[in-house]
Amino acid sequence: MFDKFLKENRSPGVLRAFLNTVTSLIGTDINRKFSTIRRDLPISIAEEQAVFGGAYQIFVCKKPVI
Repeated sequence: MFDKFLKENRSPGVLRAFLNTVTSLIGTDINRKFSTIRRDLPISIAEEQAVFGGAYQIFVCKKPVI
C-alpha cells in the first residue's frame, strides 16, 4: 500500500487539518492512519518505509498462509 497516511504517533496539525478539508472534497483523506484501515484485516506488515520526506508511506502487507 502506498498512500499519505498520518503517522501513528501524531495528530494532524492546523495546516494539515485545513488541507484535509480541501483534499477530502476531491476524494482523499490525508489524516487517516493505517492502523485504522488494517484493524479488522488478517494481515501482517512485512516492510514499512517512508518516502518524499515522510509525506507518503509504503506498507508491504502479507496475508496469512492457510
